Amino acid sequence: MSRDLSNTGSRRRFMQRDARVVRVALLVMLAFVSLYSAAFIYRSSIVVEGKRYFCLFDDAMISMCYAHNWANSNGIVWNPGEYVEGYTSFVWTAILALIHLPGFSPSTTCLLAQVLGCLVLLGILGATVRLSRACRQLSFVTVVALVLVAFQPNLLYLTLYGMETGFLCLLVTLGIGGIVQSLQDRRGRFSPMIWFAIACLVRMDALPIVLALGLLNLVGVRRGRWRIVLGVGAVGATLLAHAMWRHAYYGDWMPNTYYLKLTGWPLLDRLSTGARSAVWTVISLGFVYFLSLLTLFKPRLWLAALIIPATMAFAYQVYVGGDAWRLNRFVAPYLPALFVASAIGIHYLVAMIFRRRTSTPALVVRSALVAICVVEMFALDWKSSILVDRPYTWASNQLNIRLVYCVDQVAKPEATVAVGYAGAFPYFSRRYCYDVLGKCDRYIARIPADTSIRRAGHNKRDINYTLETQAPDVLVHTMAFGLPLFDRLYDPVQVEVDDTPMVIFLRKHSARVERRPPIPRQKAEELFIAQTRD
Repeated sequence: MSRDLSNTGSRRRFMQRDARVVRVALLVMLAFVSLYSAAFIYRSSIVVEGKRYFCLFDDAMISMCYAHNWANSNGIVWNPGEYVEGYTSFVWTAILALIHLPGFSPSTTCLLAQVLGCLVLLGILGATVRLSRACRQLSFVTVVALVLVAFQPNLLYLTLYGMETGFLCLLVTLGIGGIVQSLQDRRGRFSPMIWFAIACLVRMDALPIVLALGLLNLVGVRRGRWRIVLGVGAVGATLLAHAMWRHAYYGDWMPNTYYLKLTGWPLLDRLSTGARSAVWTVISLGFVYFLSLLTLFKPRLWLAALIIPATMAFAYQVYVGGDAWRLNRFVAPYLPALFVASAIGIHYLVAMIFRRRTSTPALVVRSALVAICVVEMFALDWKSSILVDRPYTWASNQLNIRLVYCVDQVAKPEATVAVGYAGAFPYFSRRYCYDVLGKCDRYIARIPADTSIRRAGHNKRDINYTLETQAPDVLVHTMAFGLPLFDRLYDPVQVEVDDTPMVIFLRKHSARVERRPPIPRQKAEELFIAQTRD
C-alpha cells in the first residue's frame, strides 16, 4: 500500500515538474515572439518624404480596402458601387473593418493590424500547448513544438504582415486539439467543429481538411457520434448560409479568386506549376515532415489527426497551381499540428537509438534534430527572416507609397488609376482604381489564363480592355510600349519622390491629369524596370 502511495506521489511530482517546464518554455517563447514582432514591425515600416508609414502584405492591403469601405458604410467593396468579392477571407476582413472604426490614418490602422497579428501569434503558442497536452506526451514534445512554431519564419511573416494565415492557424490548432482529445477519450465532441466552422469562413479551402478530420473522429470514437455529425452539419450550414449571402450580395456563388485561379487555366499546366511551387515547401519543411512520419511506427488515429491537415494542404497547394510567393501560405496554418507530430517523431527516434532517453548523447541528438528543423525553415530567406535584410516584399510597399506621392503631384483627386498591386496603392491613395490582374475585376477573372506565365493568380490580364473600356487616367504598375493602343493613349512622365526619379503613365488629353512633357521611351523603360525591381 505504501509503495502505491509512493508511486502516486512520485508521479504527481513528475507531472508538476513537467508542467513547470512547459510554463517556462511558453513564457520564454511568448517573450521571444513579442520582441521579434516589435522588431519586424519596425523593420517593415517605410520612410517616404521624411514620414514613416506602416504597411501590410499587398493581399492583406486588398482586404484593408474592403474593410475601410465596410467601416465607412460604403459596403464590403473594393471600389464604392462595385460588388466583386476580391478579398481572401470574409472573417478576417470583418476583423480588419473593426480596427477601422476609430478612424485612424491608413498608416496607424496598418500598425494596429500588425499588433493584432502579434496577439494572434501569442494565441497560436497557447493553442500549441493545448494541442500538445491533448496528445498526453512528455514536456519535451510541447517544448519542441513551441520552439518550431516560434521560429517558423513564414508563419511569423504572414501573420505580422496582416494576412489571415495566422488567425486561421489559431482556429485550426484549437480545433485539432479538440479532435485529438476526442480521439483520446473515444468520445465525440461538438466543440472542435465550432472552431472549424469559423475557420471555413476565414478560408473556404479549409473545408476538405475539416471534413477529413470529422470523418477520422467519427471512426475513432465509441460514443457520442451524434455530436460529431451535428458539428459537421453546423459547418455545412454555416458555409451554405454564407454562400447564399454571397450570391445575394455579389451575384456569384464562389469568390472572385476562385474564377481567377481555377478557371480558364488547363489542369495539367496548373498542376505542373503547382508542383514547381511545391519544391520550395519540400526544401523548407521536408525534414520536419519526415520526422512526423516516424510516428507511423506506433500508429494511432490521433497521430493521423496531426499529419493529415498539412498533407492535404500540400496537395491543395499543388492543385491550385501553387502560390505566387515562396511562403507556404496554404500549408502554414497546419504547421503547429505537424510540429507536434515531428516532436513525437524525434522522441520515438531517440527511444529507438538510446536505452536511456535522458542521457547526454540522447539530449545532444534531440537538440541537433530540432536545430536542423529550424535551419531548414530559415534556409530560403534567412537574411530577411532574421531581419538583417528588410522583410520580403518591403520594396514593393515602398514603391506603392512612393507612387501615391507621384500620382498626387500630377493628378486630381477624381483621377482613376490602373494598378497591378491592388492593395497598398488603392488603400493609401483612396482613389478609384482598376485591377489589371483581375482579383477585384469580374471580367478579367473569367478570361483564359496566359499559360506562359507560371504564377497563380497573376496570369490573367487584358490590357486593351483596361486601357480602352476602363480608360484609367493614370497607369502605375503597367508598361506596354509597342501596343498600339498604349502608345496612342498614354505618355510616360517623370516624377521625383525622395529625390528618386520615377515614371508613371498619363492619359493624353485627360482633364484630370496635369500636362507634362513625356520622357523618351528608353528612359521610361529604364526607370520602370528600376522602380519595380523587388
